[in-house]
Amino acid sequence: MAGVFATRVAQFVIGFANSFLLARLLGPAGRGAFYLVMLTPTVLASIGQFGLPSALSFFSGRGRSASALLGTALVVGLACRSTSVFAQLKSFAEAEGFGASATGGTAISARRRSSS
Repeated sequence: MAGVFATRVAQFVIGFANSFLLARLLGPAGRGAFYLVMLTPTVLASIGQFGLPSALSFFSGRGRSASALLGTALVVGLACRSTSVFAQLKSFAEAEGFGASATGGTAISARRRSSS
């Protein structure tokens, strides 16, 4: 019990120090960008699970066989992962296109305009 308490206190102290250092070193905009980069994969992973761990626990408690659950988990898991990877790639492509139009084009399109 004391080891768990000590670990939680250490996590709090390290987290507090990390937050303080990030605020001082990165400033408000940099700190926001840092937390966005850290939070996005966590949120995507949570959404990408589509409740599969809870469903597997529920149905295993109802007496479903392990092989049936494993097969279902593999099929649904692969479908969820492929859907989330496709969505991520699509959003990255759209963000790239948005960034190019918002800044007046990429370096390649700027070279094409100057050579014309």
